[in-house]
Amino acid sequence: MSNLSGNQEGTFFLGARVAQSMGDYLARLERYEEAKEEYQQAKENYEKVIPSSPDFDAAQKNKEIVLRKLGELPARQKSLEAYQLDRLFATN
Repeated sequence: MSNLSGNQEGTFFLGARVAQSMGDYLARLERYEEAKEEYQQAKENYEKVIPSSPDFDAAQKNKEIVLRKLGELPARQKSLEAYQLDRLFATN
């Protein structure tokens, strides 16, 4: 049993959605370290939504999406670094 009120549950869910959206935005900007921090925050907030909350199912689905995106970040960052090195050493 949780001692959190319904408003706190909603706040965790909303905070997680905002952090997830910021993570997506930062990833599009190729700011991967910052995106990782936002995704981590989203994951933590989704984990605070308890099973009795009306947002629980959505929180669990969104948490799975966030975990997948966290897993993809290293490859995206490595790809960007390789691209930047290729451009740096490219000859005209």
